[in-house]
Amino acid sequence: MAKLDKAGRNRQVQPLRKQDQILESVTMVVPANAGYFTYLCKCMSFKHHGNLTHYTPRTTDPFTEAELVQLTPDDVVKYMSFAAYNTATPGPEDRPLNWRSDTAEFAKKAISYYMPNSGPWNQAGHGNPTRSRQVHQFIANLKKQQVRQLGKMSAVKRDLSLAEFKLAARILEDADDWNCNRWLQAMRMQFHMIGRGDDVHHMETKSLHVHPKFDFAFQTKMMWSKNVLEERDCPPQILLGAANPVFCIILSLAVYLVHLRNASVVLELRL
Repeated sequence: MAKLDKAGRNRQVQPLRKQDQILESVTMVVPANAGYFTYLCKCMSFKHHGNLTHYTPRTTDPFTEAELVQLTPDDVVKYMSFAAYNTATPGPEDRPLNWRSDTAEFAKKAISYYMPNSGPWNQAGHGNPTRSRQVHQFIANLKKQQVRQLGKMSAVKRDLSLAEFKLAARILEDADDWNCNRWLQAMRMQFHMIGRGDDVHHMETKSLHVHPKFDFAFQTKMMWSKNVLEERDCPPQILLGAANPVFCIILSLAVYLVHLRNASVVLELRL
């Protein structure tokens, strides 16, 4: 087959192979988000094969638009029910021991990401199946059982209590080990700075100075934080001592530096 190029010259164009013609006629929905695609694979696995493992995210090709438009609210609810209750048709006595409502909300969002139609599901059987009354009602029922303590217990992490902090400090002090001493000082610095553990471990000794106005205090900067985007986002912060040695950051830093020197460890940038 001959075709003119931009310069007006004839060039030969090879006809498409049969496989390429088939691929051109199929619209593929590319899995842009690996976390989302995992839930879609499980949902499609249950719809086509009655299990959650037939389509593995790492080896499964993107689903076509023709496959995705066949997904209905009933399919989504049955998949979620099986994942949460271990049965696609839970009864009054069944409990959602595998999922909480937050997981169901995320699964709904993940599947919705790949749906060709973004509008709500209508009576004519068109739209986004995750935006249907059945799916919303399923999640509402999960929340109701969750409130009644009839489902999976919450795994949300809570704040460390004062008694637990003191216990952890005493255990690390009694260990008499270099690494335990290091973790103890990092724990106290985190407590004093009201910061995250990973942020504290990125603090640098070059940012630690005697306070310019108060000789009984130090000042430092926490330059590594999720909220720090510019230099002005990390102003100097004051470090004050405490009458309780469990919480005194100045005493803690002194012990750390003395231990560091006695251990003949090179003082690097990291605390």
